[in-house]
This record gives sequence, C-alpha cells and structure tokens, in this order.
Amino acid sequence: IVKLADLFQTPTPQAPAPTPPAEFGSPSPQPVSSIPSEPIIRKQERQSAIGEFSAFLATEIREPLASIRSQLEEVTGEGILDFDPQTRVENAMRDLIRIEAILNEILDFAKPLELNRHLCRIPEVLESALVVVGTDLEATRIQVAKDYATVIAPVRGDEAKLQQAFLSIFRNACEAMSPGGQLTIAVTQHRAGRGFEVQILIKNNGVPIP
Repeated sequence: IVKLADLFQTPTPQAPAPTPPAEFGSPSPQPVSSIPSEPIIRKQERQSAIGEFSAFLATEIREPLASIRSQLEEVTGEGILDFDPQTRVENAMRDLIRIEAILNEILDFAKPLELNRHLCRIPEVLESALVVVGTDLEATRIQVAKDYATVIAPVRGDEAKLQQAFLSIFRNACEAMSPGGQLTIAVTQHRAGRGFEVQILIKNNGVPIP
C-alpha cells in the first residue's frame, strides 16, 4: 500500500538541460537515442502498481466474499432457521452483496475503460436494474412509480455500464428515503435535430443532500 501511495504521487517534470551552442567549424552533435522521460516511467510504474493491487483485491478479498455468500445462500435456502436468525442472515447477505458491488466498482475503475456499444432499450435496462434492487425496495417498502413513453427508440450505448449507473442511483435513493418512500422513474422521447433523444428522470422523496 505504501508503494502504491508513493506511485500515485505525480512527479514534477524536470526541465531539459540546455544544449550548448555549437562552435564554428566543430562537428554537429550526433542525435541521441530517445530515452523515456521520468514522468513516462513513473506513469508506467503507477499502472503496474494498480494492476498488482487489483489482482490482490480480486484474489484475497473477492474470492473469500464469494465463498461466504455461497454458504449464506445455502443456509437461508434450507429453511432451517427460525424467523429472527433468518432475518439476521438475510440482512448480512444484503450487506455482503453491497460490499461485493463496491469491490467490483473498484476493480472496474482500475481497468481501462472499454465500452461495448450496441442498440439497447432504456426501459428494459431500467427494469433489469430494478430487479437487482428489488429486495432492498421490498425491505424498505419503497413504491416505484413508472412513467414510460409509449414509443421509445433504442439508443446506442453500453448496456452493462448503463445498468451499473442506474443501480448506483437506485441504491442511493433507497438510502436517502425513509421506509415507505416513493421512487419515480420517467422516460420520454423528444426530437433533437434530425433524430430523437431519450430523457430519463429519476427522483425520490427523500431528504436532499445538504
């Protein structure tokens, strides 16, 4: 971790040393082979350190979390627990799933951003994200009000990244609202130039961030 923090420090670029003027009649200086500058070397070291740190997180943290989650799912699926222990285990499962999601976001951040763009329908992406947070919505008795336009053209985008963005918004909304709140999702389509644009409105009745 110390090494990683040290590599994150941006070095101050050094000014190149001035080249002395050539004297009359002296041979012209020979070209020097290009050597990577210190900032480039430091950048490569940072990228290498990030890769090592990501591998550590994936091996030493994500794999044990997956094992714990599998065992909890097995226990809850057997139905051998009483109501109170069952509820506690299910709450632990939700916290574990959230930790896994945060860890995956960190690992995704360390990877080069690659977008897999293709035509996708926004209402379908929203619905798939709502299914993922369905347990949280039921636990907090949050009602979801949907208002999708009848005709919505498909958009070109990375469906997985869009779903991840919607998941983050929905989870933040659940945390901001009190039990029994309402989450409103509206999707409309408007003409923009020669084509159309799809607008998404997501709001909740929770306390705003000060």
